[in-house]
Amino acid sequence: GGDWDNYLYLFLQIEEGGLSQALGGRSKGYGLVNWLMAELGLGIYGVNLICAVIGLLCLGAFCAKQKDPLLAWVIFLPYLVFVVGMGYTRQATAVFLVMLGYVWLIEGRKGPFILIVFLATLFHKSAMVMYPLVLVSFPWREMLYRVRYGGESGFLRRVGLPLSIIAAVLFVIPVFYWDSIENYLENYVYRDHWNSSGASIRVFMNALPALLLLVKWLVGRSKDKGEEIHSLWIVLSLAAVAAVLLLPVSSTVAD
Repeated sequence: GGDWDNYLYLFLQIEEGGLSQALGGRSKGYGLVNWLMAELGLGIYGVNLICAVIGLLCLGAFCAKQKDPLLAWVIFLPYLVFVVGMGYTRQATAVFLVMLGYVWLIEGRKGPFILIVFLATLFHKSAMVMYPLVLVSFPWREMLYRVRYGGESGFLRRVGLPLSIIAAVLFVIPVFYWDSIENYLENYVYRDHWNSSGASIRVFMNALPALLLLVKWLVGRSKDKGEEIHSLWIVLSLAAVAAVLLLPVSSTVAD
């Protein structure tokens, strides 16, 4: 893929530098996989195999939860698997881990979602933007109703946990990922060192179906009928549409 030379160079560095070299980079999870494969003598091909197994297991779990699992595979294979998965190993592994997190989040499993996002950041730090999505798993309307009619004890019981998670997210992201945040801002926003070729096509590939989903959701709400759409998909659809507005600022960030 496009990053093959970079991955091979990184593997050779870790093979020579050992565990300290593997854990010294920004992607410690990916570095650890490289070190382990170097120790086992499996080379860069072993690294790709491990990442592929992780990716396919996570994608398989995600597709299995869809209404039509086979259709989901057909949609994901041409680009997500063949282009992203085979071309950008670190990013793809992070994406696949987050997709498994989506399954758990929809099931209301907040702890496992936060854990899987953390694991994803060990492969690519950009996954940190997924932490706030844990908030969509809370029944906010029900909680506000109970707060309104439940008094002070109802407020503490119903809103205390979400507020604690918000505080934790606002603390964790700046403290533990500040170096990465500074790096992304410096290279992709302030100076725009990198330009993503084909970003506009990829962004609109997501924005169009996202817009259709939002229209379907709005029509369903206005008529008070139709299938229920999980708030996770609404938030992700809004983000996909908003990415179009980011294209003039930074194609890489939008991508």
